[in-house]
Amino acid sequence: MFRPSYLKEGPGIAKDAPEKTGAAWVGETLAREFWQIVKLNVLFLLCCLPVVTFGAARAAMARCTVNMARDVPNDVWTDFLAALRQDTVRNLLCGLVELALLWMGVMLVTADGFFPALIGMLLLCVTAAFFQNFWAVQAAVDISFAAAAKNAWLLCLLRPGMTVLGLGVNALLLIPAVLFFPLSLPYVLLFPCGLSGFASGMIGWSSCKRYLIR
Repeated sequence: MFRPSYLKEGPGIAKDAPEKTGAAWVGETLAREFWQIVKLNVLFLLCCLPVVTFGAARAAMARCTVNMARDVPNDVWTDFLAALRQDTVRNLLCGLVELALLWMGVMLVTADGFFPALIGMLLLCVTAAFFQNFWAVQAAVDISFAAAAKNAWLLCLLRPGMTVLGLGVNALLLIPAVLFFPLSLPYVLLFPCGLSGFASGMIGWSSCKRYLIR
């Protein structure tokens, strides 16, 4: 009764057992990688403190979460720090573009008038949809910026349902953290960015396996 469950022998997995997909795949991966995701959240926040390093941290987080989705041996500390130093200039510039577009969207949404708010909401959705695919594609395969951008747009069009699902999950994770800050500080320090990156990585990798164009 008091023996840790991970020390107890299990039935094992049959050699011909079908690969898990969908919710079962996501749930199993989340349970296995949960503490890695918490560590990833802390690392991402620390690396984003200068703000200009947002893109490099975003790319490093995507590399870690795509590795989780691919079920390859991974270690957040090692993988994150290694990815942080790859394509640094490109990632920094892409991160600044993403932040600028999101900031413009927020400014328009909070401005007076229906049409500025509508344009701001569209800008937020398009920016979030593109970049949640872009970072995952870039982490999944070694391709040029142009190819990664092209695939990010194509994945938005070819898998609209998964794109909307990703936007919804990220909104549920991140918006409460912003709205209820500083009350949400303990939650912010441990969960939202890591879980958001995990969701984007899982959706992005599943899309890459089916539709990636080099």
